[in-house]
Parts: sequence; C-alpha cells; structure tokens
Amino acid sequence: MRVSNRHAELDHRRHMRLRDLKNPRLGALLLLALSVAAIVAATLLPGNGTPVEQLPPSWCLRCGGLWLMDGVSNVLLFVPLGVALAWLGWRVPTVLLTGAVLSLGVETLQWLGIPAQRSAALADVLTNTAGACLGLLVVRHWSGVVLARGRQAGWLAVAWTAAAAGAMIGTAIALGPRRHERPPTPSDYRRSAIAYSPGHGWYGGEPLGATINGQPFAHRGSGPIVVEIEREPVSTIVTAEVRGRDTASGLRSFVFVHRAADTSAIVMLAQHGDDAVLAVTRRAWDWGLAMPRLRLEHAFAGHAEGGGQVLALRAHSSPAELSLIAEGPPQGLRAQLRLSATMGWAMLQSVVGVQHPLAPVVLMAWLLWLWAPAAWWSVRSRWAGESQSTMATAFTALGPLAAMVCTMVALPATVGVSRLTGLEWLMLLTAYGSGIVGAWRQLRGNIRPC
Repeated sequence: MRVSNRHAELDHRRHMRLRDLKNPRLGALLLLALSVAAIVAATLLPGNGTPVEQLPPSWCLRCGGLWLMDGVSNVLLFVPLGVALAWLGWRVPTVLLTGAVLSLGVETLQWLGIPAQRSAALADVLTNTAGACLGLLVVRHWSGVVLARGRQAGWLAVAWTAAAAGAMIGTAIALGPRRHERPPTPSDYRRSAIAYSPGHGWYGGEPLGATINGQPFAHRGSGPIVVEIEREPVSTIVTAEVRGRDTASGLRSFVFVHRAADTSAIVMLAQHGDDAVLAVTRRAWDWGLAMPRLRLEHAFAGHAEGGGQVLALRAHSSPAELSLIAEGPPQGLRAQLRLSATMGWAMLQSVVGVQHPLAPVVLMAWLLWLWAPAAWWSVRSRWAGESQSTMATAFTALGPLAAMVCTMVALPATVGVSRLTGLEWLMLLTAYGSGIVGAWRQLRGNIRPC
C-alpha cells in the first residue's frame, strides 16, 4: 500500500510539473525574462572596440554604413518581448509604450557612456518599438494565418514564395560588385590622397609593398598602403608583403583599396590578432548590409612587433568567391569562401560569421524560415474542403519547389555567384520538405501548431 501511494504521489508531482510547464502564463513570464536578458546583453555590454571618434552621431536616424542590418537586428531583438507581453494579455498601447520606454532607457544609458564605445540612436528606439509591435501582431494573428486553408493559403504560399525567391535574388545581387561601363585601366590605379584607412587604426607593422591587379605600389615604414581606383573591377587580385605585426586590438588594415570619392574599401587586407582578414564592400554596403569577411587563421602567428620575418599574402576577390593564401612563412595556410545566394543570413547580422562553428546551424534556420512556410501553405491550399479552384490546383506543393529550384539554378549563370554545393541543396530540400511534412501531419492529425 505504501509503495502504491508513493507511486501515486510521484505521478501527481510529475503531472503538476508538466501542467506548470504547459501553463501559458509561466511560459510568457519565462520568455519575458529571457527577452529582457537578451536585450541587456546585446545593448549594455561593452562594445567591439570602435574608437569614440568613429562612432556615429548621437540620436541619428540613419547611423553608420550598416544602417539596414542594424535596423533589422533591432526589430528582431524586441520581437520576443512583444510576444511575451501579448501572451500576458497586454494591450497594443501598453506594449508599444513598454517597448519604447525600455529602448529609450537603453539608448539614454548609451548616450551617457554606459557602456563605453556605444552611441545612442533615435533609429534604435523606433526599430525596437516596431519589433515589440511585430511580436504582438504575431501572437494575435498566428492561428488565423498559420492555419489558413484553400484560396487564402494559396495566396499566402504565392506571396511567401515570391518573398523567399526575392530574398535569394537580392542576396546574389548584393554580393556582386558594382558594374561599370568598362573595366578599369592601369591609369585608373593611383596612390590615394589619404594616408590612412578610414574607420581603422594606424597599422603598426611594416608593409613592404603591394600589387593590385598587377599594378605595383611600394611602401616604407608603418601605416597602410592606400590605393584609389576610378572604377571598381569585377575581380581583384592583391598581393602584399608585411614585415612584423601590429600589437593593438581590433582590425588593423595594411592594404586599403577604395573608389574615388568614396572611402569604403573595395578590398582590404588587415590583421586581427594572429589572423589575416580579407574584407570587401560591394552592393551590400551601398544597401546598408554587412558583407562576409574571410579570415586566415594564425597567419601572423610567430611574428613579433619590429621583427624581421616577412609574411606574403595573396588575396582574390571575385563575384563567386573570396580566397586568401599565405605564400610566405607560415606557408600552406589557405582560406576560401564561396559566395552563394543562401548567404543572406550573414548580411543581416554580425554575431555569427561565415566561418563560425554555428554557421551551418544559422544557415539551416535561415532556409527553414524562407522555404518551410511556402511548402506549408501550398499543402494547405490543396487540402481544402471545397471544390478545387484554379489557385488550389495550380499551386500545389510542387509550385514553390519549382520556383526555388529555378531561382537557385539561374542565379549563378545570370549574376555570377557560386553554384550551390550538394550540402546546400540537401539543406534547401530538407527545409522545404519539413514544411510539407509539418502541414501533412497537422492536417491528418489535427495537431494545433504551437
């Protein structure tokens, strides 16, 4: 009897714990705590070492070169807060006021210099408030949109497929170089009038010389080699030799190539700790988006400040790839980055780089976000309890899939980005298939999505 009572008590406790976990209010409070913690960590921790003189002006509306990336990040940062407050039953004005007050408090602290190397921006307040409002709208319209059927689901599938294909096309165009009527000639390459790398500290090593697409540029002493080009080339090959190293923290440029009347780098070779970095700006920079950087790890390992050891680097920038090779000691180091239409996630944030161990996970999440909803709604448009309309017939589960495949096949030939690898195709098809399987299981089992 005692044993059975003990089992009953354990079952009761387990049931209570499960009930608590399923309690919407408890889940909302947990999400609220996590979202506030994420906001504090993202906004009030020390900055990335940007010098104070390089920070954008306070309370700006369009702040810095990566204004669009920052805006998207700020919106997404406050979406969980809006979701949590909506789950708690808060009304629209209260959610908007809470998001605005919290964001204004954070920006005020940054304006006061807490923490250092961060600046306040009016754009952040507006985008943070928009993110909280978006989270509220997601909760309010979740079931009506996600569980749509028939013609409504068909139109949602069409719209989402167009948006996903547009994101892929936009990514491919943003990764490409700015086009000109004719390629640059040798006379278009010249020593720049500026003697430093805009936005970067003075390089403490000793660049010995560099060639940019075969045009040589000698150099003596410390500081970067700064070259100006009248027209941006489609493909750029840079070779450089550097003696010693810089011991300062952050990114230190030793070769900086920019367009005339524009101080953003077309191609930049830099040192970051023991690593060599290849950075480029293309249309993505013009649109306010981040451009992936290629890092050659341990290229400067063993080099000392003021030492006599020389590092020879060869960098290649093309529409399809970036590559960086150490041709001098240490030899055998090589890094390569393929530029494909699936890299939109890397242009919208700067936390997880393209060479980060979590990059495949973020890529998979990005593809799921783009293509799983299109497959989900296409299945639901077909699974209507009404006579088949033209929309439901034309837009079956194969419609978005055909659009996805055609987009991915056509972009390398038309824009010049790299073709997808087998792994990328597998991830794309997995993302699309998850939407089909999820919709089919939900319809057959009448499972309500969370």
